[in-house]
Amino acid sequence: MDRDKNVTASFYLQPPNPPSNLSATAVSQTQINLSWSDNSNNEDGFKIYRNGSYLTSVGANVTSYQNTKLYCGASYSYYVKAYNAGGESDSSNTASATTHICPPTAPSNLSATAVSQTQINLSWSDNSNNEDGFKVYRNGSYLASVGANVTSYQDTGLSCGTSYSYFVKAYNAGGESSSSNTTSATTYACPPTAPNPPSNLSATAVSQTQINLSWSDNANNEDGFKVYRNGSYLASVGANVSSYQDTGLSCGTIYSYLSQFKNSPIGGPLR
Repeated sequence: MDRDKNVTASFYLQPPNPPSNLSATAVSQTQINLSWSDNSNNEDGFKIYRNGSYLTSVGANVTSYQNTKLYCGASYSYYVKAYNAGGESDSSNTASATTHICPPTAPSNLSATAVSQTQINLSWSDNSNNEDGFKVYRNGSYLASVGANVTSYQDTGLSCGTSYSYFVKAYNAGGESSSSNTTSATTYACPPTAPNPPSNLSATAVSQTQINLSWSDNANNEDGFKVYRNGSYLASVGANVSSYQDTGLSCGTIYSYLSQFKNSPIGGPLR
């Protein structure tokens, strides 16, 4: 036997054992986290496949991966293979997950119409098919919610003559949509407040046919004053006027006069 002859041998590197216990967990609208068990001691890394196509690789002994930038409300399936110079292992089990639901599309065409001194009616267009309902905001703060497919709301108990602004958002388990357009309306004007009654009415006969009246004006919002004689309406004078000359009377006759609000008779015979 030739002792100087070189003998060489080659050895075939076995592919690693396949990983197992692959799990896929959706953690947001755009991310699914993967984890698996490493069953080999000779892998160079792991190859991750998504929906049947190669996605990416991670290094040896790594047993997790965060798949980001996904579509909301979409289902994805995964399997993982270990690999080395000898090739790829068999596939792990297949695991699937669905990213969190997409928020609904924002409503539009919001309108606000005042219908009384205390009520404004809202209406809008529903542009989504996956909302759980709509949230109504007034003057920037949450006001109320209505159910899915509802496109109107009656805002009551408001203050008269006051402007209010509104926007609406659709919502579901995925969150709120962006805002609708913002719109405003002003409730009907407040009813006028009755003026304070006049006082200190006096009646002075100045001739056989005339009595002069005077009174104190206690209001700052009157349109005028009504004069009553012997219980019947006689005449009106303008705002801030505090006297009246009643002429064409009969001599030697008693006349009584009333302020509009006080109903206090005052008068005397003509002299």
